Amino acid sequence: METFDELQKSWNENKARESAALNKGVVVEVIAAQIRKERNKIFRYFWASYFWQFLIYASLGHLMVRYWGEGQTVILCAAGILMYLPFTTVFIKKYNRMAWQKSNSSAQNVLASLQMQHSLLTSFFRFKKKFDWIGIPITCLLLTAIIFKLWVPNGWAAHVAGAIISYVLILSAFLIATFTENRRSFKVPLEGLRLVMSEMQEE
Repeated sequence: METFDELQKSWNENKARESAALNKGVVVEVIAAQIRKERNKIFRYFWASYFWQFLIYASLGHLMVRYWGEGQTVILCAAGILMYLPFTTVFIKKYNRMAWQKSNSSAQNVLASLQMQHSLLTSFFRFKKKFDWIGIPITCLLLTAIIFKLWVPNGWAAHVAGAIISYVLILSAFLIATFTENRRSFKVPLEGLRLVMSEMQEE
């Protein structure tokens, strides 16, 4: 028959195992919640950007059809569509790979998945920043040219000062929106992913 000391030792060992299992379960839940939070931030950008790109293609396509007989308008709209196609291609490719990553309860597999997600998001962010340097000024120029061509009498040539002011205002709005978007949708989520990976590696 077990002595009191043996029973107490056995009891303490069982409690220690239960406490360790509970602590591990809590850690797993916390990490899982952080992962969901960071993924939600990332994919909120995906849907917002997807809608924005759809709106660009639909608007420019509509203007091309409506003003088909006006060569300059058609060329401006076609240039806008062609400029955004590489961005949309890379955008869909990167986000599709992140969306189709299979979740796994294994800590090693979860960490590998997070590292892949971080790598894909970093890669797309680098591409986006390069695209922004070229795409934003050109997009704003095309928008200004289309607005003055279609809705301002005699076009931009008759209103050079107005066209320049309009271009600067549109460019400023785009730059502010892009700066805010990059911070909210890339810098903060990437920092969050790094934090989660660091916590997992410490466990």
